[in-house]
Amino acid sequence: MVGKAIKLLLSGNLTTLEGSNPEFVLYEMLGNNIFPNVVAQNYGTPAVVYTITGTEPSNIKYNRSPATTIEFDVDVLTETYSELIKISTLIRSNLHRYTNSFNSSDNTKQGYGTVTTTYGQYSPPCTGTIQYVGGMQIVGLNFLNSSDYFDETLELYRNTLNFNLTYLDDPSLWGTDFCIKLDDLNLMSTTSSGGNPLYTQPLSLNDGVNFLFCPSVYSSTTNVEETTMNGVYPVFQDTSGTSNTYRPNIKKDSSNRRYLEFAENNHLDSILMGFNQLRRYKEFTIFTVFSVPNSTYLVKESAIVFKPDDTSNAGVGNIFFYNENVGGETGVTSYYVCGTFLVNDGTPILSHETHPLFNIIKYPLIGLNSDVDFSNPVYFACNISKNTSTQLTGQAYLITSSDFSVYGNFNIYTDLTLNSTSGDFIDWFFNFTSLHSNVTAYNTNSMGTIDMNAPINLYEFAICPEKLPFGSSRFLEIQKYILEKNSMNKTS
Repeated sequence: MVGKAIKLLLSGNLTTLEGSNPEFVLYEMLGNNIFPNVVAQNYGTPAVVYTITGTEPSNIKYNRSPATTIEFDVDVLTETYSELIKISTLIRSNLHRYTNSFNSSDNTKQGYGTVTTTYGQYSPPCTGTIQYVGGMQIVGLNFLNSSDYFDETLELYRNTLNFNLTYLDDPSLWGTDFCIKLDDLNLMSTTSSGGNPLYTQPLSLNDGVNFLFCPSVYSSTTNVEETTMNGVYPVFQDTSGTSNTYRPNIKKDSSNRRYLEFAENNHLDSILMGFNQLRRYKEFTIFTVFSVPNSTYLVKESAIVFKPDDTSNAGVGNIFFYNENVGGETGVTSYYVCGTFLVNDGTPILSHETHPLFNIIKYPLIGLNSDVDFSNPVYFACNISKNTSTQLTGQAYLITSSDFSVYGNFNIYTDLTLNSTSGDFIDWFFNFTSLHSNVTAYNTNSMGTIDMNAPINLYEFAICPEKLPFGSSRFLEIQKYILEKNSMNKTS
């Protein structure tokens, strides 16, 4: 992804006529003659070759994410010296202290600026220190030096420009389809009735979130049914507009963890058509941190991801929390994390089934799991794929911050075997269209009728469009990042 972002920085393959945009001018001159590492055979001139020459970790105090600094060279090859100087100057001017002003918001679509034909479409508005380009979060990009000469072997003029690039290294680069990021308040915008401008950013803590931009892009993968959204930044919005009916608030708890506070009926919906119905997964891995207020023993039912309350979204999956209680505060409470998956039951409209993914039972009187409390942040991960036409398999893992003695960071995974009772799981069996939901009285088809809109606090959510084996390096890398960020990485 880093290499793709560098290529995007060099031209972007722009489809809109932005005559004052140096990226567009470069594209007019270079076309697709931009190559990693070596010049392709039978290439035309002018051409550009980019090479990453060095990598080292960096400390970024004002961001929680670890950062990486790389050095890369850009070799410009031309037939004339004047062309060499022109292209080199444009590249240096575009990349040195890069700001993504040409990919910022415009008057009609929040965050939609320049559209590319390849990678990193609809980037977030860059109003802060981080510049979002092709799924990469750039903290700093600086020109170092250059040297030009005549290449007698190729009989071409060559100029080598050296750059230093620092970017944040987090799940947005580790294969997630998307991940929400609440540290950067520039990734959120708010509105007030009659406000001018209509949408303002960055937010302040406790503001309402009308738009939420994600730092990663939808992955290029065969594990989703419809690939037209590949390479596009995900965006979520409050569809009520200036009434602010559905927007959550951005909050910070006593441990300095930021979260989206979804009250009853709040939800943020995918803004990009295509994800809603067509971006279904045939395998996936989910990572999330959430809490459900007042769920210690009071019965609560709440979607983490699902759909808004309308009947047009037939066949949508979800991940949700619910609990059951017998005997009140001193009685028995069962806590569940569940998932809904798509099945073909023979009817014209796609149906669904719901299955428990993780369960904890609390017995206060006998002291079993007596400290477990989903009112405090809970980390949950699961990976699922289709095993047979009627069976899904995978693993689930849960850490409660309220009781590490039982559910802590000990790599104890629960195996999942989910058998359909109503039909065949479709090949692309999972999707969702919103963060949280205002759906009430939802017929799960297998676990009764559930109200999905109880308040919930969402700290993290990320989904990979592949089944990452639990214990694998990439799974552990994402998990470690999320646990450390949320002060949940307990080992004893």
